[in-house]
Amino acid sequence: MSAQWECQKAIYTALSSDSTFMTKIGSRLYDEPPTNEAFPYVVIGGMFETRYNKLLSKGFEIRADIDVYTKTGRLGFKPAKEIQVEIDRILNLKRFNLTGYNMVQCFLESSDTERDEDKRIMSSRYVIWVETVE
Repeated sequence: MSAQWECQKAIYTALSSDSTFMTKIGSRLYDEPPTNEAFPYVVIGGMFETRYNKLLSKGFEIRADIDVYTKTGRLGFKPAKEIQVEIDRILNLKRFNLTGYNMVQCFLESSDTERDEDKRIMSSRYVIWVETVE
């Protein structure tokens, strides 16, 4: 049994339901972006799951990567960081309904920015830990 799919659906629903966020990214929120997608866009990326068993409870911790891609020239990392602020507003310290699980909390673990090889595309990673209890 895995909580990853339920967490991905909850993250997608939370982000896609926010009109301010969707306007900022031009409604380009993906699991797998199309080839040659316009910028900016956001990808709900990889997930890492750890199972835990404690005295009277058991559950999972999910680490979810949310990647922000921008191509901004002289604006540098500013657009990617502005999108990160919106993601934080929507997800950090929130609880979502997960079918078959009781979500404890969602919080920001870390974020970073980096340039990819062509020096024009910025990628930002937003990492979230989601604890669930069966």
